[in-house]
Amino acid sequence: MAVWDEVKGGILLGTEEFVTRMEPMLRETEPGFEIRRRERFADQRSLADIFSEVSGDRRLRSLGTYEASFRYGYTLTAISKHLGLHPSTLSWIVRRVGEDRDAQGRV
Repeated sequence: MAVWDEVKGGILLGTEEFVTRMEPMLRETEPGFEIRRRERFADQRSLADIFSEVSGDRRLRSLGTYEASFRYGYTLTAISKHLGLHPSTLSWIVRRVGEDRDAQGRV
């Protein structure tokens, strides 16, 4: 196994603890166009990991879809392939969850 196999998101090399500590700093700054999407989401959890916690619960699956899209940067197409739902359905779900979060004063 080469050391490059351990690189997270193309820019971070270190333990999971290190990647977790770096996450807030990656989020605080406004990313420039020169930072690729996969590098901005270096701490990206797998879709299987995100949705393993919410299987069977529709509301939690909707929140998982929102988190996968906005926090971890997955495209609706990637999420739709994982869940077996149409991207337009997921778009509607993400919009509704976002509206609900805004109404509750969450970001």
